[in-house]
Amino acid sequence: MSNKDDRPAEHRGLSLLLGLRLTHDDRLAVQLLSDLLRSKRWLLGLGLAALVGAAVCEGSTMGLLALALSTLADSGTQSLTPSLGSLGRWINRWQQAWSPNQLFLLFVVLAVLNQLLRSGLQFASTAITAGLHAQVEGEVRAKLTRRFLQFSQTELARYSVGNLHTYGSESAAAGKVLQQLNAILGQALLAVASVAVLCWLSWPLTLLVLAAMGLLSFGVRRVIRKIRSMGERYSRQSVALQQRSYEVLSNLRLVRLFAREQYMADQVDEAVHRSISTNRRLLVWHAAIGPVVECSAVLGAALFLLIGYLWLGSDSPHVLPRLTTFVVILYRLMPRISHLNNARASLGSHWPMLVRVSNMLYRQDIQLERTGGQPFHTLQTGIEFRNVWLRYAEDQPWALEDLSFVLPRGKLVALVGGSGAGKSSVADLLLGLYEPTRGEILIDGVSLQQLNLTTWRQQLGVVDQHTCAFHASLRENILFGKLDATAAELASAVQAAQLEEFVQQLPAGLDTVIGERGSQLSGGQLQRMAIARALLRNPQILILDEATSSLDTHSERLIQASLSHLSTHRTVLSIAHRLSTISHADHILVLSHGRLIESGTHPHLLSHPGPYSHLWHAQSHTPG
Repeated sequence: MSNKDDRPAEHRGLSLLLGLRLTHDDRLAVQLLSDLLRSKRWLLGLGLAALVGAAVCEGSTMGLLALALSTLADSGTQSLTPSLGSLGRWINRWQQAWSPNQLFLLFVVLAVLNQLLRSGLQFASTAITAGLHAQVEGEVRAKLTRRFLQFSQTELARYSVGNLHTYGSESAAAGKVLQQLNAILGQALLAVASVAVLCWLSWPLTLLVLAAMGLLSFGVRRVIRKIRSMGERYSRQSVALQQRSYEVLSNLRLVRLFAREQYMADQVDEAVHRSISTNRRLLVWHAAIGPVVECSAVLGAALFLLIGYLWLGSDSPHVLPRLTTFVVILYRLMPRISHLNNARASLGSHWPMLVRVSNMLYRQDIQLERTGGQPFHTLQTGIEFRNVWLRYAEDQPWALEDLSFVLPRGKLVALVGGSGAGKSSVADLLLGLYEPTRGEILIDGVSLQQLNLTTWRQQLGVVDQHTCAFHASLRENILFGKLDATAAELASAVQAAQLEEFVQQLPAGLDTVIGERGSQLSGGQLQRMAIARALLRNPQILILDEATSSLDTHSERLIQASLSHLSTHRTVLSIAHRLSTISHADHILVLSHGRLIESGTHPHLLSHPGPYSHLWHAQSHTPG
């Protein structure tokens, strides 16, 4: 059996950096980085070229300093130049032509210029990475948004809004990981350049240095494993904290109504304390790397100075320049190793967040909204629910059971029933938010599952009992129904929804910002805004889910008149609690616990005792 590692090179490299064998989820994170950077190869190439150039300048700077110090020794540079080939012969000619002081000054000036060039190249690489960081972070956030928009309603129901919100903040992990990878590569190249010069000075001493670094790296690797473990725990606790904080802020009214400020503050404090405790331990482990490397550098420098002095010979004229240069390079090398290990540790702490984001983007078991299908243009005959059953989850009861009815084109069918009867479930199915567990919904004889959902929904107008609104102007919220509506169409919709008088009282009219979720409007005003939005769409099919439940009696009568006029040439499904609003319906369906228990016209249902008749008399305060 072959022991060859068949993993891609980038997987093996990251496995080494993280100190762990990459899991399936880790590979998804690698795939995400690869996908993000594939279109930016030229920028990556420039950054890599700058890093390589900086490493070459670093090595040549150290070499020039070694030559400069050697010119002050009795043997000059002769002990170092033989290994330089043609360049060494040129340096020997310069030594013969110039004085030691002149040659020393030349090497020092070249070293300074070289170091300035190295700093410039290092800055160029950092600037390129910063640009990539910003682009990658923005693209990940955009990918997450597009991903969430593709989720089916069933999938969305599995997540809280606070949980989804945390993914946006974690999108920054992609850029941070990229920064740390750049730092690791840069420091590694600089370290390689330094080691190359050390080998040039004395390969036996360099082997000792590398052996010591190997031992140090082994110890640091264990620390990095601990940091990654802490990072994963901190990521989970950060998600819990953000979710809890979001829930508190989004439900402040409820918190105050029940005087639960202290209770919620204690809940957040508990999450904060857990997060702080883990983060403190994470930072302590992270901070331990620097002192360990620095102490090792001091002890190592002293040890190598002593060994080198004995090894190279105390009487050798070139021992002092070599040892001095060796120690200088070693002192420059150790911070490189420290920075490299710090970058590895930071990579380990940010990696779990990137894994979580990539898992969301690439997981195959996530249920996405159905795409494709036959385009829908015009309703010809009607809509039929045929033996429809619906259950939102396997462990939940049936929301609808064997429901069958027909909604003819141009007719108004009303759904009535108590809470939990299944009325809104019918609307959810008709909107394509959920698909029947059993049975089917036919549109002109064609299954809704065969139709393109986008073109289908473009012909629907919805007024929901829970009005959704953006933190934008009233105009923008209404125009969401039809983005290219004319000013005349907008004015007509506002008038039909009985919003004119209210709009005139606003400080900026239609351009008044209505606040988060329409917080600056009353329930009735929000509902009229939703009606205007649906009217502006001029839909073929209108779904009214308690469309006037938040309106006063006068406004309700006015809007009912508008809706009745609007419904004349449209197919309407109306869900109502107040039976007076649907008494004119062409057909009324009475639901109870997901089942159809009565149906007929208003006069027909009142003509004999039954659930509808009982509810009508209860609401009208007349004896049954």
